[in-house]
Amino acid sequence: MGSVLSSDEAISELQRAFEQRITQGVKSLLELKHLYQSTRLEYEDLLDALLKRGTTWPVEVAHRFPKLIQANWKPFDNSYRGMHHPSGDDWPPISLRPPDVKLFCQTCKRIEAFNSISSEDFLRRDQSSGPFVSSGQTIQLFVFSFLCQSCKSTPEVFLVRRQGLKLTNSGRSPIEHVDVPSVIPKSVQSFYSGAVVAHQSGQTLAGIFLLRTLIEQWARSKAPPGQLLADAVLDAYMATLPENFKSQFPSFRDLYGDLSVDIHAAKGDPALFDKARDEIVEHFEARRLFKL
Repeated sequence: MGSVLSSDEAISELQRAFEQRITQGVKSLLELKHLYQSTRLEYEDLLDALLKRGTTWPVEVAHRFPKLIQANWKPFDNSYRGMHHPSGDDWPPISLRPPDVKLFCQTCKRIEAFNSISSEDFLRRDQSSGPFVSSGQTIQLFVFSFLCQSCKSTPEVFLVRRQGLKLTNSGRSPIEHVDVPSVIPKSVQSFYSGAVVAHQSGQTLAGIFLLRTLIEQWARSKAPPGQLLADAVLDAYMATLPENFKSQFPSFRDLYGDLSVDIHAAKGDPALFDKARDEIVEHFEARRLFKL
């Protein structure tokens, strides 16, 4: 059994543990989540575990620590390094220490380590302003920049919105990289990557439209010129394929129709998106197999 902690010691220990949790949450958000996706931080387990160990003022700790978490968090800078933790209302805010992350580097064309180079609470550039609150939850907008440690060329910037304990990837520059399968022809790769970004950002209907556009534009590139109607273009393209190809692999004509039905109904079915993406890749893999 460890010694019983004073309330200040308990708050200090909880704060350090929660700050580590924020850092890991931001790292997970930037490395694993897509645009407009979120992660939620929890603290109750930290509080419960510490109270079980024992503190001289458990009620005070259970009251003060949630209030500290609900307040503004301060992006870490060197000015806070080494400062002591006073007691009472002057307790320093939760410090948000941006992590180093692994991201796809647009210059190096591969996953690289990126180091944090700046962080800012954009809504509180004027430190005299108070916290912004919506529906009882603190709102903050953090701007983080990171630099590739391989090429050290241009920083990449992320916008992270905090609402209470939820962190959302609300923007990034440059846009998220998408690995396009090598079998997708260069002439339609932008439609494929745009579709994936839209789908991952919660705009599946837009992604389905882009996949349908990919099919139509590819068919037009292989069909006789001058035909304006998409149905006729798809029929003409399918006529260029060998019979054993059409009997073994999904039809672009049928897939185009399924996507059109979804678009006209304004559904944006995620299952259809996944199916269409897989069948498009399969179609071009088959073209390579058939040496077309």
